[in-house]
Amino acid sequence: MIRVTRSAIIDAPIERVWAILRDFNSHTAWHPVVAESAIENDEPSDQVGCVRNFTLKDGNHIREQLLALSDAEYVATYCILDATLPMQRYVATVQLKRVTDGDRTFWHWQSTFDVPRGREQEFTDLVGEGVYEGGFDGLRAFLRRRPGAPAVRSAAGAVVTTRSTITAATTTPGADAVAAGSLSAMDPNAVFGKSN
Repeated sequence: MIRVTRSAIIDAPIERVWAILRDFNSHTAWHPVVAESAIENDEPSDQVGCVRNFTLKDGNHIREQLLALSDAEYVATYCILDATLPMQRYVATVQLKRVTDGDRTFWHWQSTFDVPRGREQEFTDLVGEGVYEGGFDGLRAFLRRRPGAPAVRSAAGAVVTTRSTITAATTTPGADAVAAGSLSAMDPNAVFGKSN
């Protein structure tokens, strides 16, 4: 299993950065490698369990599911359901921390996943540099283009607001896929019935 971890300081208050990142479909506005994206079944883009279906500018296609979202802790966890890239068991977590020196944000982004033998370094670099570091730079540029403006809007046009909840997705057949829980206790492999 590969583990990729990157972090960055973003020169914006945590509330502003979180307002963007908590919207699971906002990446088309700020990430330089994302071409098109939509949330399936017209679900809210901050609803745990929602699936974003997107295409990268290189033509690859990915479907990801939001597994957990905590406005109180500024944490989101998601996984890849399907991808044209040869990645399996991809689970990532984005976490923000307040930097009090200058009212900035510390952004920690990490994932674990498997790829075909012999391609580990290729995908470590692709995710670490192309996705995470590219995302940091893309969000910084997005914030510079929109100083002081509301970060993102929902599909209905309302400004995204925050709430203090922690939720985690479950995929129990017949269930409606939302249950309260702790992020630290969540095992993404158990969510999908996979074993290591």
